[in-house]
Amino acid sequence: MLWLRAQVCRRPASQRRLSVSSWRPLAAAAAAARPMATAAAEPAPAVFVYGSLMHPAVVKAIIGRMPCSTPAVVPGYVRRRVIEEAYPACVPVSSAAVDPSSTGGGGGGGGVAVAAAAATAEVDSPEVRGLLLHDCTERERCIFDLFEEIDEDPALYARVVVQARPLSDEERDSAGTAAVPAYLYEWVRGEGYLEEEDWSFEAFSQPAVLAPYLEMCREFVDEEVTQFYR
Repeated sequence: MLWLRAQVCRRPASQRRLSVSSWRPLAAAAAAARPMATAAAEPAPAVFVYGSLMHPAVVKAIIGRMPCSTPAVVPGYVRRRVIEEAYPACVPVSSAAVDPSSTGGGGGGGGVAVAAAAATAEVDSPEVRGLLLHDCTERERCIFDLFEEIDEDPALYARVVVQARPLSDEERDSAGTAAVPAYLYEWVRGEGYLEEEDWSFEAFSQPAVLAPYLEMCREFVDEEVTQFYR
């Protein structure tokens, strides 16, 4: 997922982002306004990822490391492909027509092979499978917020708190596991941009798709993150 993606906003790359001069004050103000964990508070929730951020190479390209991760499932959501894009959207079932072929998918234990295996799991009720990224720092969560464009106008995603059920590497369902709060980036741009089919981790992991996506991630870090944190 990347800043104002070309197919969504139909603009050339040079026009997809706010300029640094206008972006930095907005990003700084937004980061200061958002509630984050403090030394006196309980640890912030894990970040539940369900698309491109399940791939270790993408996460490492953005924040420089792959946090400890746990396969997990979030009920009540479905994942959809974004039209002509490499990344998916996640929307509540109340705002999406549920297609049985799109209610599972997309989990893993932090590695490409495990994530791909979990992505093929079939489920009987609407839910999205993905990864819980644990022990993310405040800086890393802010970078994810920037990456998911939650402060753009109009925004692509909103960071919401959901209940995620952790899974072991061997588990295929979450029956009997206790849910934990987690951040999830929910699509808010509108369903007119979404396809009916689920997003495919395997298709995303193909070199023809992954390589240019990683290059965009590096550009995001060079042009946006380094400007914000220098």
